[in-house]
Amino acid sequence: MTTKPYDNIPEGDSTKKVDEPAIAYERNMNLKAEVTKLIMNIDDPVLLQELVDELTCLAATSMSTRSPIQYTLEELKEQLAIAQEQSAQGMGISHDEVLKREPQWWMSK
Repeated sequence: MTTKPYDNIPEGDSTKKVDEPAIAYERNMNLKAEVTKLIMNIDDPVLLQELVDELTCLAATSMSTRSPIQYTLEELKEQLAIAQEQSAQGMGISHDEVLKREPQWWMSK
């Protein structure tokens, strides 16, 4: 198990240790409460149905395709080598071009 820097707190130090699962759980609960509050303020049934449809789609996508580990280490190295070769050949797009392709609502955040 990886030792985190805050695991080595000297004896007698009044610093409280960090409980990562509790922090993650609290953050998730705060986000869920925020989403619930926003939804509760919507009175339009059409918009609510759109939200249900979108959340259903997002949840299905999240569970089926958003794996945190998409490649083995060898596959990752292969993909990086391909990307470096493509970059050396000028097969990429500029940062400005990426920004042009992004939706405006994303750029305003």
